[in-house]
Amino acid sequence: MLPGVNKEQIIHNLQALPIDKIVDQGKHLVIYPRNIEKTVTSLLRLIKEENLYLNDMDMRRPSLNEIFEAITKQP
Repeated sequence: MLPGVNKEQIIHNLQALPIDKIVDQGKHLVIYPRNIEKTVTSLLRLIKEENLYLNDMDMRRPSLNEIFEAITKQP
């Protein structure tokens, strides 16, 4: 995060995106999107509008454990 950037405001803005979960890891935010294409497009728009700096973006498929947890927690 940049000095002076309000992390709570960023998290609040991210909650409007199509995401399932945000994990605050101190200097990093991990975002679990429902729709990767819409989320990335909206995220880039948000970064531009808020004049933020994106240091790194990493995308990966969910692990088997994450898939299992998602399936078993559904009613």
